[in-house]
This record gives sequence, structure tokens and C-alpha cells, in this order.
Amino acid sequence: MHRDDTVTHLAYRTGLKKHTTIYKHNPEYPRLKTLFKIMPRIDSSIVFAGNSLTRDCNWAEFFQNPRIRVRGIGGDCAAGILERIDEILTPPPQKIFFEIGGSDLGDYYTPEEILRNYEKIIDTSRARSPGVGIFLQSLLPLSEELAPPTNKEIVQFNKEIVALAHKKGCVFIDLHPLFVNSAGTLDTVYSNDGVHLNGRAYAKWKQAIERYVR
Repeated sequence: MHRDDTVTHLAYRTGLKKHTTIYKHNPEYPRLKTLFKIMPRIDSSIVFAGNSLTRDCNWAEFFQNPRIRVRGIGGDCAAGILERIDEILTPPPQKIFFEIGGSDLGDYYTPEEILRNYEKIIDTSRARSPGVGIFLQSLLPLSEELAPPTNKEIVQFNKEIVALAHKKGCVFIDLHPLFVNSAGTLDTVYSNDGVHLNGRAYAKWKQAIERYVR
């Protein structure tokens, strides 16, 4: 971590900087948010919500299922997903697959902040879509040069997601072991930049969640 990153990290952790709009700094956020609002409504849909890892795959084509809606935005975090939850839940979906936390940790949100927003997302989803199936997917490993977050932080946060899934009665899907190498980082066979995934990785991801998507 560079010195300026360390200073930024401390500023957020000590409350000198606030996270209220940090996810909106990415021009992709408002652009895709407006696009999602005018997309055709799909009843009994299956929603994939998360950051660029979710966005980068055409899940509907991958599963050959037109009921799948992809609601991933690059760099998005729990606060951003919570802000656009109305669109995600309109009309009420049958299932939601969340991939949340990697961008948050990279933007210096504390685990406590992330989990508070994550719990609000789950509670809102249940209130607005009674009977919805909610699936919490683990964070994936990264190349260590891209820290933060470190892979140690990722492993620890995945434990928090497990606890949250148990607390809220959601299904936890552990993707992390599928992509990690012996050094604890993202295996280079699955990525050319240390964070974003290639086709081989998405094929493996699909296999891991296929029985839940059906």
C-alpha cells in the first residue's frame, strides 16, 4: 500500500472522510442506474447484483434463461446496492444472488459498515419480496499487488458473510476455494489482471451456482 493510500485508509477508518457517495465517483454508476430503471420488467426474475465481477458476465445467455437480470455495476458496494434496491426488487424477483464486499473493502469501508448495509439489503429484499430466495456469494481472492483489500481481509470477511447468512437464513455460496492458488491469491489461470475474471473462471462460477439458479 502506498503512503497516500495509507493516509486515505486512516481518514476513512477514523471518520475524517465519509463514504456517503464514494461509489458514485465511478461514472458507470449513474449511467447504468438510469439504464436499469428503463429495462423491461420481468416477473419471477433471477437477479444477479454486485460489482464488475457480476456485471462482466452475460448470465442470462450463460444459463440460457431470459428471466435472469444482471444488476452489477463496476466498483459498486453495499451502500450503492442499497440505494438502488427499489429497482432491483421491481417487480419482486424469485431469487437474488448477491456479490458484495470486495469493492467496499477496497474503498476502506469497515466490515461493520458493510455488514450493516448488507443486513439492510437482505431485510428490504424480504419485506418487498416475501419468499424470495437470497444467496450470499463469497468474495474471491485477488492479486496481492492490488491490495487493499488484502487476501487476509478477504478471508476474514468471508467468515462474516457466513455468519450473516446463518443469522438471516440465507444460502451462502463459497466461491473463494475455486479460484485461489497455493499462495492464497487469485490463480492466474482465471484472470489477466489479478481481479477481473476470464471465461474459464465464469464457467467454474456457473458450475458452482447452477443448482441454485435452476
